[in-house]
Amino acid sequence: MNKAWYEEIGLEKLIPNFQPPTILRIESFQYHEEYTSACEKISVLDMSFCSEAAEGQLEMNLTFNNVSSLSLSGFGNAFNQISGFGIRNLKEAGFEKERRYLVEDYEDDLLNFYCESIVITSAKMNLDKS
Repeated sequence: MNKAWYEEIGLEKLIPNFQPPTILRIESFQYHEEYTSACEKISVLDMSFCSEAAEGQLEMNLTFNNVSSLSLSGFGNAFNQISGFGIRNLKEAGFEKERRYLVEDYEDDLLNFYCESIVITSAKMNLDKS
């Protein structure tokens, strides 16, 4: 049985009872190259997301390592919104480590890419006080 994307990366451990948001705003997006500990150059994508949920606002920063086949469409407005995204673990399908995960949005094909690993750099739920 496949785990949900947030279970794959351990998000539910940081935010108990986490439910995936249906609408995400991409607050920041940084694509750059880094060197691994073995001095190999890899592509890295840092993304900050924000979403509204019934219990408050979710803020999350993810780092995607060894990114390949990055495709973006429709970005550049002041409000970059996707309907949600999924992360599929392709290990069982026999893909190489460079294509371990496929990241894609649910509906509009605005964002998709492969990566080797995903790191949660921060995640917090700001509870609605009203």
